[in-house]
Amino acid sequence: MASPLVMPEWKNGEAPLSNGGGADYDLIIVGGGLAGSSLAIALAGRGARILIVEQQDEFRDRIRGEVLMPWGSLEAQRLGIYGLLLESCATEAAYYSRFRTGSPPVMRDLLATTPARTCCMTFPHPQMQAVLLKHAEILGTEVRRGNVSAVTCGEMPRVHVSSDAEGFSGRLVVLADGRDSRLRSLVGFEVRHDPEELITAGMILEGDADCSEFLAGGARPPASTINLFYDPAGGRMVIAMR
Repeated sequence: MASPLVMPEWKNGEAPLSNGGGADYDLIIVGGGLAGSSLAIALAGRGARILIVEQQDEFRDRIRGEVLMPWGSLEAQRLGIYGLLLESCATEAAYYSRFRTGSPPVMRDLLATTPARTCCMTFPHPQMQAVLLKHAEILGTEVRRGNVSAVTCGEMPRVHVSSDAEGFSGRLVVLADGRDSRLRSLVGFEVRHDPEELITAGMILEGDADCSEFLAGGARPPASTINLFYDPAGGRMVIAMR
């Protein structure tokens, strides 16, 4: 969508980004969720002027819980957001149990069996989004609320927010406005989907209910546990966490 960011060599392997070509911003990110905010956080401190445009004033819970698998936890560590989430809104689960109808539960120690010794992590989706977006803002990213009405491609792409006719120019524009993005088709991207062969459901357990002890026959696991229930007859999968 735009000319690539030129990142010259810098000491300690760091590469500062300079605002070149007369653009308003080096990078404009449409969407302040997990992807957009993580990108801004990763580029913080390199001298780039970054704008995030987020349409929601307050994030809503449309996911009903979230689980990050061990390989995702590794990526979160590399992005520098794992500790931030753990300190603010996330819970780490070092054990993973599978329960299949008619079979005894199987529990796995993730720290002992994953290549990078990483755990699962679970968090409320809106809180995660708010934490990451706020952190990106603290690190110097400019955040604007509003709907992106148009994206103009070219040598100097422009992002138009709400009724702003002039818009904002950026050397690079990243669309990170979610699964149901309308901007992808607006700029001509072809969307491809895998066939929907699996549906995963989450649930919120309130009170003192502890499915981990129930599944383990009364033995309390030493840490929080992700429990995966699978009903092959109904083709259903439910993830719960103690």
